[in-house]
Amino acid sequence: MRILLVDDEPSVRAIVAELLELEGHAVVQAENGPDGLAVLATDGGVELVLADVGMPRMNGWALAREVRARYPSVRVGLITGYGSTGPSDPAERAVVDFIIAKPITDESLQVIRRPRGA
Repeated sequence: MRILLVDDEPSVRAIVAELLELEGHAVVQAENGPDGLAVLATDGGVELVLADVGMPRMNGWALAREVRARYPSVRVGLITGYGSTGPSDPAERAVVDFIIAKPITDESLQVIRRPRGA
């Protein structure tokens, strides 16, 4: 799968990218939401956007809403280190296909293999 990984922390981004690549995925990286959207505009092969929730400029939820509006066939997953897994409103949560809690493990990344809506 071709995955766009968006995280403002270079060390976290590098580790997650390595884990995904070890699973056989091709990973494109961006350090923030606007850069991620720019990648999507030029790379039509991205199948999944995986983004950190807590980023400056555009947080993961805002990025997820933009991705869903512009590229409805692209799956969206969020990574969070916060105690809460996101908005309590089901409609708001529906913009993402899954949420992965930190610390990220090989096992937690298995959710990526599931088809959209599963």
